[in-house]
Amino acid sequence: MQTKQNDLSEYLTTLMRKKVSAAKESGLDVIDFTIGNPDLPPPAELLEQLIQEIRLIENHSYPNRETQGSQQLCEAIATFYRNRFHVELDPALNVMPLIGSKECAHYLCVSLLKPGDLVIIVEPCYPTYKVNAVLAGAEVFELQTDADNDYLPNLDDIPEHILRRAKLFFTNYPNNPTGATAPLSFYSKLVDLARTYNFIICNDNVYSELYYDEHPPHSILEVPNSLEVAVESHSLSKTLNICGWRVGMLSGNRMVIKRVLNVKQYADAGIFMPIQIAASKAMSTQEQFVSNLRNIYCHRKQALQDGLIRNGYWVYPSTSGMYVWARIPEHRNAPEHVEFLLSKGIAVNPGKAYGDFYSDYVRFSLNVPINRIEQAIERIVTNS
Repeated sequence: MQTKQNDLSEYLTTLMRKKVSAAKESGLDVIDFTIGNPDLPPPAELLEQLIQEIRLIENHSYPNRETQGSQQLCEAIATFYRNRFHVELDPALNVMPLIGSKECAHYLCVSLLKPGDLVIIVEPCYPTYKVNAVLAGAEVFELQTDADNDYLPNLDDIPEHILRRAKLFFTNYPNNPTGATAPLSFYSKLVDLARTYNFIICNDNVYSELYYDEHPPHSILEVPNSLEVAVESHSLSKTLNICGWRVGMLSGNRMVIKRVLNVKQYADAGIFMPIQIAASKAMSTQEQFVSNLRNIYCHRKQALQDGLIRNGYWVYPSTSGMYVWARIPEHRNAPEHVEFLLSKGIAVNPGKAYGDFYSDYVRFSLNVPINRIEQAIERIVTNS
């Protein structure tokens, strides 16, 4: 049955914040693994740059070029894609800043879809893709994946009548919640399908810089001819620990960029100019900072993963992202287990939030220091 706007459940982050707050108010010491909200500081140089820009009176007017984004930031985004992915983008046509990447799904759906259109979504996934497709009046085809295929869909399994109706196809690699990555061969096949059946692909690539082996994740825009059919969202929130700044980007197909901008210009006037200037400079100077961040998350990931496995959880062995995706011990009831953990002061996201097929899973964020991870594991041991 098609979900209606009035039937939409509360946004996951909002719901989990309320649960954690209620648990704390009851007197519990809560170790909060729910939200991907960095607990570490931004680069010191980035903060200093922001302070300098804030002191300039002219930076408190409407931002240059408003929603289109400053030329400086658009060029910085294009330079990032050139240096990191070897992709050439025209800063004036193939790039636009976003107020974080969360709004990407909304504006894509509003600008590209009409009621009755079909959207394909790869699950498990960030809930916002499906919700915004529903809000636009579209039908959703959920393409479920599992660990046996490293959370990659078998594109050959998509019925042709679905491909013929599809207008928009959402992927997310490195994946939230699993941390799975996609090889270029997958992106290449998907691009070929989009060109054959005339739909637009959006890959959410916000975790591309959080990887823990020698193989950096790819961008779908690396595929030849991908600019004909694909866009990609990205963000500085996780890589520079600036979630609250709201600096994201949409890159790729120029027609999609133009249509999104045509809608978005009526909703906001762009990112605060000091933030645009500071962020644009940081994009090309913070590789050492991000490398150190990866080391911290890798250490946390290993500690959490090892502790969960010792206590009967199955953990997906991902090499990217900022989460641990775990199946609960077999003798436990999944919804009750999430509440049980919270009663012991361990807050996690339920797997069902990322797709109905994943009710036996939970997601742990890595935004928790090692000493608190060790405390959480000890609570699981004590109460198992």
